[in-house]
Amino acid sequence: MASAAADTPMATEEERATKQFEFYFSDANLPYDKFMWKLHTQTEDHWIPIATIASFKRMREFEPKGTEWLLSALRSSSGLLEIDETGTKVRRAQELVQPKDQFERSVYAKGFPDETPDLQVRLEKFFGEYGKVNAVRMRRTEQKVFKNSVFVEFDDFSSVKAFLEADPKPTFEGTELLTMSKEAYCTMKIKEKGLDKKGVTPRTHSGTGGAGGRKQFDAFQNPNGSKKEKEATVVKFQGKEYTLDGEGKVKAPIEEFEFAKGSAIKFVGAGSEDPKFGEIKNPLKEKFTPLPFIKMDKGATEGIFGFGKTLSEEDIAFLKEKVPKIGGGEVTWEPLSEEDERAFHYWRLQDQAKRAHLDAQSSSQKGNQKGGRGGHGGRGGRSNNNNRGRNDRDSKPKHKAESKPRSKADDAKVKDEPVEALKVGKTRGEVEPSGESAGQGIRGAAIPSVVSTGAKRKAEGEGESPEKKVKTEE
Repeated sequence: MASAAADTPMATEEERATKQFEFYFSDANLPYDKFMWKLHTQTEDHWIPIATIASFKRMREFEPKGTEWLLSALRSSSGLLEIDETGTKVRRAQELVQPKDQFERSVYAKGFPDETPDLQVRLEKFFGEYGKVNAVRMRRTEQKVFKNSVFVEFDDFSSVKAFLEADPKPTFEGTELLTMSKEAYCTMKIKEKGLDKKGVTPRTHSGTGGAGGRKQFDAFQNPNGSKKEKEATVVKFQGKEYTLDGEGKVKAPIEEFEFAKGSAIKFVGAGSEDPKFGEIKNPLKEKFTPLPFIKMDKGATEGIFGFGKTLSEEDIAFLKEKVPKIGGGEVTWEPLSEEDERAFHYWRLQDQAKRAHLDAQSSSQKGNQKGGRGGHGGRGGRSNNNNRGRNDRDSKPKHKAESKPRSKADDAKVKDEPVEALKVGKTRGEVEPSGESAGQGIRGAAIPSVVSTGAKRKAEGEGESPEKKVKTEE
């Protein structure tokens, strides 16, 4: 898992917490971490709930300290982070600029011990002795087993030189490491695979996500896709379009909300039988298109019919004739006060917005099941074997990967490492099995998704599922 710049032995808990937070928003992680990028682009102002980031696995050790402690630590940020006035949200304070020379500032090192829960921290401290570190990425097999090697992105070339030219050669806990630049490593692999170097195009960043040459997320190389993700969800209500915010709500205040006056009517006297809305609305098809929306609290004897236009006297007479009974009881009809009618239509609009937002989220998540967080790529992490992925996030994964015995080649020098079959024309990112990236998803909460649909959901004439404690039919 990649993480923040290495901590010094004397680093305080506040400094470590802040560094980890800063890493999530850093140039080395944010534009290449699909989940973080979605959170970042979900709203125009880029605010992300602090609680969301605090729930990531690398932040869990600080959970007992409490929210106020974390907030105090974050306020000491070097200037990368900004806290909102409420103290509940955080965002990147500096403009995101595409990093340069990430590949050239990265090194390869092999000879580390098998993975333990604290190995990541030990690695960060080790590489921090040579200079400022942007990311330490532990390389893994397809089965998420640590390959005893890492890719490390330093912040500057002087740190790269200090590491590669160290004399004596770097040793980790008594074991001499095999070291080289990342470029030298990839060149060696290209030769081993018999590829033409001209047919391999370099990748601009150091790589995040899983191994195996899978395509990695890069916000800089997918501007059209990013723009699409920012498209807002729109709902149409009584002929007017409303744009939803990131939480699936219409921001229009109720006082300024416009609606067709006289387009809702109240009924009183419904019986105790369960009303069959389909049968109630069927005779109304002769006159009303779309059909009315019906709101009735469970067990109530009264409710409201909502239409898409102002009702005329003829319309009301037709309604009374066609719907004399509801739930087995004879009903009477009466107009709503302007205040009650406004509240009803506003509730109806927000309910419609919520449903459209959930639909958009569901569609977005289904479209991302093959990639992104927790899939083959994603943000990495640790589970029972200190790995991160879907099986770490879900208690009952749909597909449990069959574990394969560890090959002796995994413990050999680079020349003996297994070589995946590649074809000429593959990108350098596919030649270099990259390490996993930082972070941990929200535990116990739905993953916030960027609404990426421009589809409009009509409020009138569309079937609705019942609300809890509120029986509605549309």
